[in-house]
Amino acid sequence: MGSAQSCQLDQVSNLCDMHQCISKVQGKASNSASPTDTWLCTLKPNTTFNGQPCSHTFMKIGINNATKAAAALTFECLVYDRLIVPILDAQMCPHFLRSYLVSTSCTYSDLEKTLRAGLSDLDDRQRAINLHRNLTYMEKKEKRRPAIQKITPRQAFVPKIASHLVPNFFMHHRFIVISTEYSQVQTYRDWVSREHLSSAERFSVLLQILIALQVMSFVKLMHNDLHTSNILIRQHPPQVMTYIIHGLDRPVSILTTHTALVFDFDHATCKALGVNKGMSQDRQQFQDKRDLVCFYKNVTRNVRKQDMPQVCLDDLNALFRTRPFTLAEIERWSVGDGNDIEPSIAAGIQSIAEMLEKTLPPIEAPFGPKANVYYATPKMLLPNGNFNRSSADHILLDKCMDEKSVFRNLQISPEETRHFSKKRRMEDASTQSPNKTNTKTMSQ
Repeated sequence: MGSAQSCQLDQVSNLCDMHQCISKVQGKASNSASPTDTWLCTLKPNTTFNGQPCSHTFMKIGINNATKAAAALTFECLVYDRLIVPILDAQMCPHFLRSYLVSTSCTYSDLEKTLRAGLSDLDDRQRAINLHRNLTYMEKKEKRRPAIQKITPRQAFVPKIASHLVPNFFMHHRFIVISTEYSQVQTYRDWVSREHLSSAERFSVLLQILIALQVMSFVKLMHNDLHTSNILIRQHPPQVMTYIIHGLDRPVSILTTHTALVFDFDHATCKALGVNKGMSQDRQQFQDKRDLVCFYKNVTRNVRKQDMPQVCLDDLNALFRTRPFTLAEIERWSVGDGNDIEPSIAAGIQSIAEMLEKTLPPIEAPFGPKANVYYATPKMLLPNGNFNRSSADHILLDKCMDEKSVFRNLQISPEETRHFSKKRRMEDASTQSPNKTNTKTMSQ
């Protein structure tokens, strides 16, 4: 693991050891009272994850204390590790941000090692002051938090103490860290605000968002905070994406240069994963269109604030073939009061597929090992028609999607979440044939 030539994230036994693969850290300033800090980490040359090159990772950091925020972040670790990663691995839906590793028990020393690897232009004293400063902002839920690499004057609530005493304030804390993939992306709100987007481009991305919502409904997962900045848009060379969609009698293929990625699940709920103690009780009950309503509400709000163009709201109203709704009506829906959007998510997918079929030339969908074919069905069918049962996580997904099954309220302790990623990789490796485990059995 020590050399840049052999740094493999999937061989790291614990996220807290990821500093071995990091060459640079750049933090993100925030005016949010959310008690998390975010670091964009540049990885060493030739770093891989599951055999695929990766150059950057986005790290979300929170203090693991007895607060609702900590409980929400712990639940987000569960969502990524138990649901999102298996969905991506099974080629069910590509429209989620992939997590590399998650942990609920990193120490202050682990964070220091990450900054020592990634902020080599700062000395030990300044790194300690910066880390202490940002953790203090997080603990006090202060706004206007600086980026981790920025040197700032001392704030009133940061004690004026000797730098060698700084670590003592957080030495016995544990930290929740979520590491996700990263590439050049824009938020959905920023992307749709660009000029010269065609209706086909906008509707192709809306189709991807709705497919993600439908797959989430299969596993009884609710995002509960699906606003226009919690969806990322990644740009790439043109590629054909084909979906086998539950309820449609034929595949849907699109030629697109953009992929939508849903992320930020700290407000999520899923009965099969237990209770998200960071969310109120009324949010625990599954409602299959709550996320759709939340998304619709935020588009409406952003259009009225002129943060997004009117055409975005027109697209949604055309998609659901319905009248424009008042913001007050949508607010009532979001708390389960009043009428809901009449068409279902599946109807919206059908509507977009028909629109794209009329406006775009027919697309020949490639099939085969390297084809982008996704099986958005309740039983998560793979190309051979079988359900992938190669790990306990996939079995959990099967239980989530089986409407006749009785959910077992899984209570996962913070201690168990430390080893989620390692356990999943070990289970996958033990059930695969030797010729399929080359990337996972390389020596460190």
